[in-house]
Amino acid sequence: MGFDIREFEPIDEECRAWLAVGAAYIPDRPPDTLAHFRARLATGSKDRFPHLFVATMDTKVVGCGQVYKPTWIGIQDCMTYDFMLYPALENLMVGGQAIHSLVEAYVLKQIEGLEVGVLSLKVRDDRPVRVDWLEANGYVCLQRDLNSALDVQGFDFDPWVGRIQAAEEAGFAFHNLPSLMQKDPKWCSKLHRAWLEVDTDVPRPYGPPSITETDFDTMLRKSGASPDTWMIAVDRTESNEAEGCGPYAAFTAANRIPGTPTVWDIRLTGVRRAWRRRGLAIALKLKSIEQAHREGVTMIVTGNEEGNPMLAVNQRLGFVPKVSILQYEKRLGVS
Repeated sequence: MGFDIREFEPIDEECRAWLAVGAAYIPDRPPDTLAHFRARLATGSKDRFPHLFVATMDTKVVGCGQVYKPTWIGIQDCMTYDFMLYPALENLMVGGQAIHSLVEAYVLKQIEGLEVGVLSLKVRDDRPVRVDWLEANGYVCLQRDLNSALDVQGFDFDPWVGRIQAAEEAGFAFHNLPSLMQKDPKWCSKLHRAWLEVDTDVPRPYGPPSITETDFDTMLRKSGASPDTWMIAVDRTESNEAEGCGPYAAFTAANRIPGTPTVWDIRLTGVRRAWRRRGLAIALKLKSIEQAHREGVTMIVTGNEEGNPMLAVNQRLGFVPKVSILQYEKRLGVS
C-alpha cells in the first residue's frame, strides 16, 4: 500500500476528490459544489487557508485537511487543523502507526518555526476512534457544540401564534439587513456594536476575536454573503433623530449555504443584555423561519454550545439534534 500525505493540488480532479471525502465525512450537511469550492480557494484569506493537504492511498485521495490560524479564536499563538477522512479508514494503520499520528506529524512539520503554543481542532463525536486517539495523545476536550436542524417546510406555526405580534406591540420592529441598509445611515456601527456584545457572551473556551467595524462591513459585503437572510429586531421605543431607527436589540445571522440555497446556516443569534427576557429570541427566530418558509427553504442548520441558552430556544422550536462537535486543544511543549 502506497500511503502519502502531501500538499493539495488545485486541479479539478483533486477538487472533486476533496468534495467526495467531505460528503462522506459530513453526511448530514449538503455537499459542497465544485464552483463554490473553487471560489473559496480563489478568494479565501491566505491567513485562513495557509496550507491545504491530502492523504492518498495508491495515489487515490482518501483524506484531506488544512492548517490555518483561526479567526474565531481570540488568542495569538494558536493554530488549527482540520482533517476529513473516509469513515471506513478511521482505524487505518500505516507502518504500525495510526493515520491520525501521521497527520499530526505532517501538521507539526508545516508549523515548524512558527510561534505556536496551542494546536486545536474539532472532531465529530460519531468518530470514536479519532476521539480516543486524541485523548490518548495529549489533547483535552474544551467544548461540546450540538449541531441541529429544523425542517422548515414541516414547521408548525400554530403553537406560536401571537408571539411575533406581542413583540411588535411591545415596540419592536423586525427588519432584514438590506432594509436597514437603505433606511438607517448608522446601520453598520449599530449592528457591529450589537454583534460584539452578543459574541462576547457566547460560551467558548477562548475569548472572542476582535473585529473592527471596517472588517465587519467587509464580511457582510463579500461574495457569498447573504445579508437578506439576516433578521434584526429594532427597539422603536428608544428611537430618536440621533439614533435613527432605534437601537438594534437582537439579531439572527443566517446565511444560505453556497451551492445549496434551500439550506440556511445560522452563524450567530443573540439578544443584547438590556433587552433579554422579553420574548425577543423566540419572536426573532419565528420571523426568520417565516421568511425561510416563504422562500422555499427546506432546512435551517445551526450549532450551539451545550450550555448556551439559545440551544433550549432552538429545541423548543423543533430543531432536531444531529451530531456533537468536540473542540480539542493540545498545549505544545507540555509533556
